[in-house]
Amino acid sequence: MALLHATTTHRNRRQLASSARNASAKLAIALAFCTQLLLARAAFAQNAVAPASPFLPPDHWARAAVEQLDAYGLITAGFDPGVRVISRGRVTELFAIAHVNADGRAPEFASLVRAYEQRFREEYDPNTAAGSAFGVRHVGSEALVGYTRAAGIVHAGFGYDNATNWTGPRTQRDTSGALALGTINALLGRYAAISISPRVAGSSIGVSEGYLALERWHLGAWAGRRGTGFGPGPGSGLLWNEHVALTGAGMYLPRPVHFPAFLRAMGWIQLESFIAMAGDTAPYRNPFLWGARGSMTPHPRLTIGFNRAAMFGGSGNAPVTLKNLARTFVGINSAGKSAANKQISFFANQLFSMDVRYRVPVPALFPVIYGEAAMDDGAGMYHNVPGIRLGTYIPGIPGARTLGLGVERTSFAHSCCGNPAWYRNFSFTNGWAEDGRPLGHPLGGNGVEWRLYGRASFVAARVTLALDLFARDRGAENLFAPARAGSSRGAEGQLSVRMIPTADLVVSVSGEDGARGWSSSSLSTGIRAHF
Repeated sequence: MALLHATTTHRNRRQLASSARNASAKLAIALAFCTQLLLARAAFAQNAVAPASPFLPPDHWARAAVEQLDAYGLITAGFDPGVRVISRGRVTELFAIAHVNADGRAPEFASLVRAYEQRFREEYDPNTAAGSAFGVRHVGSEALVGYTRAAGIVHAGFGYDNATNWTGPRTQRDTSGALALGTINALLGRYAAISISPRVAGSSIGVSEGYLALERWHLGAWAGRRGTGFGPGPGSGLLWNEHVALTGAGMYLPRPVHFPAFLRAMGWIQLESFIAMAGDTAPYRNPFLWGARGSMTPHPRLTIGFNRAAMFGGSGNAPVTLKNLARTFVGINSAGKSAANKQISFFANQLFSMDVRYRVPVPALFPVIYGEAAMDDGAGMYHNVPGIRLGTYIPGIPGARTLGLGVERTSFAHSCCGNPAWYRNFSFTNGWAEDGRPLGHPLGGNGVEWRLYGRASFVAARVTLALDLFARDRGAENLFAPARAGSSRGAEGQLSVRMIPTADLVVSVSGEDGARGWSSSSLSTGIRAHF
């Protein structure tokens, strides 16, 4: 009996000690977060900045317009094209900067900039954001009613090894029916904005996004559910796909800053980081997701970005301790016993990428070249199993400055030399995906994609069009293999027509056909009203 009592007491002491260590780690993390906030405020606090504002939807026409004007050299305020989702207030500022620069030194683009400004002002009037620090003000909301259908859609498989536990892609039920969605935006005082986007598609009812955003002292923060993505070019980056909404919280610099002293040579600096909760993934339930981006512009034509991503922790995994978090943040894998103390657990699945974008000084064409190189959870992946995305973009052809064209190639190598497969992980067997949708590039890993894309605006920017044509060759380790391995061809397009100042006709369509006889397609169309 005494031995049993001693054993029980020892076990209780170990549990209390473990709880104390975890509590201490969480307290340390909280203190570090608060310290970072205070230091950032002290470093970057300057004059009062513009009020907070909601973020643009990832596929909003104004995003492509800002990137086009930046390629023409009309935006000189440290715009980072690798941040895929930016706020409405920031877009208003960038259009205003382009307006001044076009009037001063590039009159051939002045009418284009004014057209973009006018169309954007019809959706989001910046004057409604000006006011006192108190009260609730409605600003820039919209509603869409139309029709949607999807057929042949599959979600990523789970498992790891093709020969043992890989399930292959999971077929989704075809859907069609009425579509109703909207976005309600409001300002809470001067420094907070709230946005919620309910969605009804057929029999499915939900909220696609809903968050609170705060901006003060040249710092921004958000909490809720929203999409975020990193990487230059019009398509998704290699680590984060902005079309996949995540529930979490993050911090960011709403506008770029300069570091003091000799660090000023780095040019404009932008920083963003977030942490979110992933869905269930075997064998660890509800792990965390962490993402971060830092970029600099050492030359007005050159932007360099660094991106991080990790899936870590989760119920049943090794505990979330300060040591494990620190190792994850610096890119070191942590191996140890799982929470059940039954098997070896790798605490995190980590990804890293670096991207570069350069505006080539060729006046007639204004070409932009960009590239991104990534590695997935392996020390030798950067040269043995790299992920590479390369592209070039012309914002407007001579004689048609509103018609931009580009080409992009993305590739993910096959596993090799002790390195793992892209977007798969033997600890988190649902892979780098959320509810079956890739968190990274839509190619889904192992394989090659060629993409030809065009962006155009007509009739004083009342009509905007985006069209992508792509050819894919998925490898055996792809998230959608084996059923959809091999070659395929497809297209994606978005059309928006401003019929009256308060309403657009919008059409979004995509389709892909595989050489093995499979196909997938989706369509959404309707009338979108602004109010």
